[in-house]
Amino acid sequence: MNLYCIKQIKRRTEAIRQILLMLDYIEISIKYQNTDIKEIFKKMNMSNKFSYLVFIDNIIKLQGITDYSNIQFNTQQMRNLFSLYSCELLSGFFSVLGKSDSEGQVSNCETYKEFFREELRRNEREEEKRIKTFSSIIFGITLLILIIII
Repeated sequence: MNLYCIKQIKRRTEAIRQILLMLDYIEISIKYQNTDIKEIFKKMNMSNKFSYLVFIDNIIKLQGITDYSNIQFNTQQMRNLFSLYSCELLSGFFSVLGKSDSEGQVSNCETYKEFFREELRRNEREEEKRIKTFSSIIFGITLLILIIII
């Protein structure tokens, strides 16, 4: 157990929060503004709220493509930030994005928000567990050093 592991879990938790924010933004943009998918991602790319979502830039670079199922989420960069399960969830979400009417898109967002909320809860529990374990180890070592000194 080390500090790097805790930082990695914290980054992963923040990345999941950004995915949930992305899903909310997509859902609202489609439901209330009837915005085109490409425009949604262009607006998200201009925001600093999605800094961990490196795939947004790749989506914008896809000129004239409306099939998002070919986006690669199982890359080393993605696996360093997300769990394999999260990468699979992203692939699932993007495999149907833009392939149905607005109600279907909203439903897709709602479905995947539930999956990612559960993933967020799992990450938060893991983060809390690791922090408590790390704190206990530090406290134990400090106490041991104090006993040895005395």
